[in-house]
Parts: sequence; structure tokens; C-alpha cells
Amino acid sequence: PHARTSPAKSLSFNIYLPDTATVIPQITRYTHISKRTLMLERTSTYLLLVAMLLAPAVCFRPSLFAPVAAAAARRSGLAVGWGARQIGGRCVAVRPLTMTTGKEGGKDLEGLTVVQLREMLRDRGLKVSGIKAELVERLGREANRERAVEAAVTSSRDGFVLKFDGGSRGNPGPAACGYALFSPDGLEVASGWMYLGESRTNNYAEYSGLTLGLRKAMDLGVKGVAQGDSKLVVEQMKGNWKVKNKDMKALKAEADTVAEGWGFEWIKRELNKRADALANQGMDDGGRIGKFEAVNDEGEL
Repeated sequence: PHARTSPAKSLSFNIYLPDTATVIPQITRYTHISKRTLMLERTSTYLLLVAMLLAPAVCFRPSLFAPVAAAAARRSGLAVGWGARQIGGRCVAVRPLTMTTGKEGGKDLEGLTVVQLREMLRDRGLKVSGIKAELVERLGREANRERAVEAAVTSSRDGFVLKFDGGSRGNPGPAACGYALFSPDGLEVASGWMYLGESRTNNYAEYSGLTLGLRKAMDLGVKGVAQGDSKLVVEQMKGNWKVKNKDMKALKAEADTVAEGWGFEWIKRELNKRADALANQGMDDGGRIGKFEAVNDEGEL
């Protein structure tokens, strides 16, 4: 950075991006110049440059920070993998699809200790009991399932089915929502639940489940049909029913932001058991341990 004072009592400086010819447009601020002000301006400029230099490391090497987030999540009671990320103050599990049969991260599973195998299973939310051979077999099955999920997501971007549900015990009362995303051939590629609080309505929970699932589908880049057992939510999203309630309008507007390219279909409750089970798990586990979000790309929570 270059700083100078002028008779017009202004402070001007240019910021040059490292190793490029790019120059951020000159910033001029008219003020009373003192040594203290000049020092503060220079310090802020240096801090800005440091942030710009660190940004690529944060954006392109998230694995440097993921173990810290994962450890913090485990201490708080949420089992996550190395793909943990923090959103809005909450740790969200986004386990990577990098396992291969018999190996994980280039390491032969047979060569790992029982403690290491159990830690890998725990990070993925799987059972950790059993002898070493059982642990290796369990991770091998998970590897096959992860490869199938990755293949399903990359081979087709259309024809997916999102099932969503939400519930409130008391209406209003303790509420949670859940979703499950299926590939065109019926493979569950993602699922999750969210605990919504102590005083929410059924309709709030239903819309929240839809929005949560649509956001996950957007992350994966897939589209299809969203199915739910709430006639109200489905008909409102299709535009057949008007939204009169002010709070409901806000919920629908939020869902509309991620609903482009999706169709909506009402289904009977008995056909929505997976999402219903996740929503109930959210009300049970979320309310007990105080978690507000848990997302699982492996179809198990």
C-alpha cells in the first residue's frame, strides 16, 4: 500500500493485488490527517491485504480447518465427518464421498487399529461396536454405498424425488422437520432433520422441511419432484391455493427461492414414512440434546 497526504487534507491509497496488474480503484477520504489517523489507515490496509492473501487458503483448502470443526461438533454431541462446515453458528455434517472399497483416504483399512476404525465409523454416524473384521466390513459397505451415491448424483441431474415432512407436538409446540432425497432409481442420496424450537406450528415445520430439502438438492445440483403429505403446502407451492397468513407468506417466499425447476405432489402419509421418521427424530433428539440441525449425506442419522 502507498499512502500520502496532500494540502487538501486527504488520504489516498491504492491497493495492488499480489502478482497481478489489477488495481482496486483509488479510495480517497477527506478528513483531518493526524499521525494516529494515518497509522490506523495504514494498519487497516495491511489487514485487508492479509485477508486477501488468506482467502484462497480458506476457500480452496477447507480440509485445513475441517478437523477443528469436526472435533468441536463431536464435543457438542453431533457426530460429523471431515467435511464438517459451520453455518450460522451451527456445525453441519457434510460427509465427503471419497471412500473406496477397503481403503479410505489412501489408507488400507486392514492396517488401521481398532481405535482408528471406530473413530472413522463414529465420524460417519455408524455403529462402532464389534471386532476389527466387523468394523472393516462395515466401512467397506459404506464405501460401496458412497460410490453408488456419487454415481447417482453425477450420472443424472433430473428425476430426483424429495420427500419432506414436519411436525409439532402441541401445534404450536416443540417442532422439527425432516427430508429424504432419492435418485431416479430409488437410492437415498441425502437426508436430514432440523429441530425448529419449542413453539412452532405444523405448517411452519412442513415448509421448513421442504426448504431444507430443496437447499440440499440445490447444493447437489439436482431437480425433480417434491412430495409431501401436507395438502396445504403442496397446493400453495403449485399456486392453486392462496397464501393469506403473513407468516406463511414469508415461509413460501423462502421456499420459492430454491424451488425453481421442481414439481410438487401430494402423497399419503403412509408413503412418507422416511421423512416422517426423520422429523420425529428431530423432535426427540433435537429437543433432548439442543441441536438445531443435522444433515446426513449417507442416509443414516
